[in-house]
Amino acid sequence: MPILILVPTTGNDRMSFFVIRQAQMAEFERLARVATVRRAAVHLERHFPKEWGRLPYAGRHALLDHCVGTAARLGAGKHDALRFATLALLHGEDFTTREWVLDVLDDAAIAPADRLAHLHAEALRRAAKQAASAGAREAFERD
Repeated sequence: MPILILVPTTGNDRMSFFVIRQAQMAEFERLARVATVRRAAVHLERHFPKEWGRLPYAGRHALLDHCVGTAARLGAGKHDALRFATLALLHGEDFTTREWVLDVLDDAAIAPADRLAHLHAEALRRAAKQAASAGAREAFERD
């Protein structure tokens, strides 16, 4: 179904309009997705060069395509797609199958737009806890 957009013209009381057809909308969505994938690639390469460098080129594209699509299905915006890609890079593409992740994604008390922020915060908390535990274990083994 085409989208009709009304635009007021300057200097009179008339309205002009233009129509965006479904094929045009699909192309706009495709271009937005490509731009989001590119932004995510730049973000991951800049902030996580070691982890990003471990992936083969085809694996990078597959990861980002999966992340952007999944984030969109979750109702996430462009910024959240970057968070989702970061989580997938650091915790594995299948991180959404983990119980603690599913608990957040299924929590009706958390607005869909806030769920990835909660996931990101929880992932950071878990990583800090794991690092502290590993440090304590290493200190114990040295003694």
